[in-house]
Amino acid sequence: MQRMSRQTLRYVLGSIALVSGLGLLANGLPAAASMSTVPTITWSNHVQTSPSGIDWASVAYGNGHFVAVGSTSTAGVVATSSDGQNWTTTSQGTVRWAVVTYGNGRFVAIGAGISSGTSEAMTLADGSNTWVTGQLSSTSTGWSSLIWAGSQFVAADYSADIYTSPDGTTWTFAATIPGANLGSLLAQGSTIYGFGSIAASPAEWTSTNGGSVWSPPATAPNYGYGAAAGNGTAVIVANPPSGSDTTSPVVATSSDGTTWTPQTGGEGIDWNQVSYGDGLFVAEADHYGAYSSPVVMVSTDGVSWTLEPGANDLTNGRWSAIAPGIIVTVGDAGQIETGTYSGQDTPTTAPTTTTLQPTVTTAGSLASTGLNFGAAFWVGLAAIAMGSATLLISRRPRRRC
Repeated sequence: MQRMSRQTLRYVLGSIALVSGLGLLANGLPAAASMSTVPTITWSNHVQTSPSGIDWASVAYGNGHFVAVGSTSTAGVVATSSDGQNWTTTSQGTVRWAVVTYGNGRFVAIGAGISSGTSEAMTLADGSNTWVTGQLSSTSTGWSSLIWAGSQFVAADYSADIYTSPDGTTWTFAATIPGANLGSLLAQGSTIYGFGSIAASPAEWTSTNGGSVWSPPATAPNYGYGAAAGNGTAVIVANPPSGSDTTSPVVATSSDGTTWTPQTGGEGIDWNQVSYGDGLFVAEADHYGAYSSPVVMVSTDGVSWTLEPGANDLTNGRWSAIAPGIIVTVGDAGQIETGTYSGQDTPTTAPTTTTLQPTVTTAGSLASTGLNFGAAFWVGLAAIAMGSATLLISRRPRRRC
């Protein structure tokens, strides 16, 4: 997949499609309680000034906490919050953390060493204050997505190399999708969906055996840089075909994960990712494209979208996480944008407190595939540009296939 860069390459991390336990069924996605209209959202901007120079890459919600990951030029950074307003920020290794997700009673993040070119994972179990890290691979890897797929974590890089782990520490190489540029993954029930491109055309792949075997590519409505599902609907988002295009659809929805309908909303804006929680879809974007703002849009059904002008302070929105009554969106320049609103009386889709898991004390390694991890391709869940011998750092370039 080829992309036209708007800025000098600089390492940017995006994130994952955080979707757990919603279950895509053969007869469609199961419906869940949702809001009938987008609530009034009050936005507040928080800029993390210490350490300086943070680029936030990803954020996830689970067990009553938000966790954001990112990096400075010299260190990995993690921030935690229970309310989206007050954050505790710490340095965590010399890793550019790219993606974070929550599942199986723990947060799991993956990134690449700032100078080593090796990849690492770290886990934070419920009830623990200690992250456990370990080397994943000796090969430079551009991580594009990481999800909890109901029974295991599944990670992908831009060259469509798939890895799986039951606990976030012991990783196994599962497969490579030939010729694919892959980024966003979506796990629903026993099926994993992958979105990206092949031969410069949007494509979708499916796996029903945990990521070891993938279907031939199917036609997709767009490159699916971000993917999420909830309330009986799957949503994928992308860029407009060109910077001056303000009419082409950049959102598509599906009730079964394979048949897609283009929708109206957010045309002319470079959408990076979409998340679902508390009855809401939330998408975020770069300040690129035909419009410089806003960078967040919200929907209750994936069909009708509301642009959020209050979120304009976010320079480049990378990823959102949603809890009952709270939306947290992270971006570059240390920015965390928090939206508060009146949530559902009985939330059914936001992650809930889970049984505490034993603290992980050992970290496993991810087998090297010996592949050449090249290409700067941002798809939905992450934004990393890496070369085979050196780590090439970039501000997320405009994605083009």
